Amino acid sequence: MFPSVGAGWVLSEENFMKAPWLNLFKVRASYGIASRADYAVNLYKDLWGTGNAFFFRNGTNAPVSSAGMKYTQLGIGDLTYEKSHKFNVGSTSRHSTSSASPSMHSTTIAPIFL
Repeated sequence: MFPSVGAGWVLSEENFMKAPWLNLFKVRASYGIASRADYAVNLYKDLWGTGNAFFFRNGTNAPVSSAGMKYTQLGIGDLTYEKSHKFNVGSTSRHSTSSASPSMHSTTIAPIFL
């Protein structure tokens, strides 16, 4: 329903990237569709409730009230999940001259049109 795929490549293990000062260099990318349903429960249902007294005249012409039914919520028939398409790229590197492992990434989220 909400697919995703990702891949990574450890370039520092390839012959063309062998260097004594480079311990790790990895690039990665992913794409996926994320979702959320950030709305109240049962918005897709028509709900009925009691209320609204209706007045009728009986045989003696005296008003008589009777309880009725009314819509308390009109359902939204085409309600669906909010979907966002996400594309993420990044890299991680580790150098022999440093104990730190810098990592960077970028995420792009496509606009949502309902």
